[in-house]
Amino acid sequence: MMLGCSQWKDMAVGGDAVTVIPSYDEITLCNPAFKTLRSIVNAWLLEVSVYKNVFADYQLIHFYRWLRSPSALLYDPALRRTLHTYMKNKLYIQLIAEFKTLGCIIVFTNFNKIIVCTKKRSVNDALGYIEFVVQTIRNKELCFTVLKLRLTNVGNI
Repeated sequence: MMLGCSQWKDMAVGGDAVTVIPSYDEITLCNPAFKTLRSIVNAWLLEVSVYKNVFADYQLIHFYRWLRSPSALLYDPALRRTLHTYMKNKLYIQLIAEFKTLGCIIVFTNFNKIIVCTKKRSVNDALGYIEFVVQTIRNKELCFTVLKLRLTNVGNI
């Protein structure tokens, strides 16, 4: 990044260089857009939960797909990284902590998949235990009620 002569002078004499936001602080730069999107999503959630608005539900379903797709017209990689940071720091870590609290051993996890070890001796015991864990997590008063948790594969080691 090249600084012009007036910017050097401002920095030397303490002009308004302190009000300049560094370009590497993406979260700060994306904050106004993120707040706007958060208020829109909150409005959609209200519409779905209170008024059963089908169109708001479609918007919620497709919002993340729009946000992560580089081919979308309003795609912003910095905004996507900011959302991932918030998702990882809040909801994702809380979800993993719930699995651990309920006695699951996390083998592998990412935003799309969670692989757990139940330490149960039979597959039927493991299935019953996982159903209990998933139902308990869904019943939590946090945001987990809207998550789609489903069992896809069972293995015996």
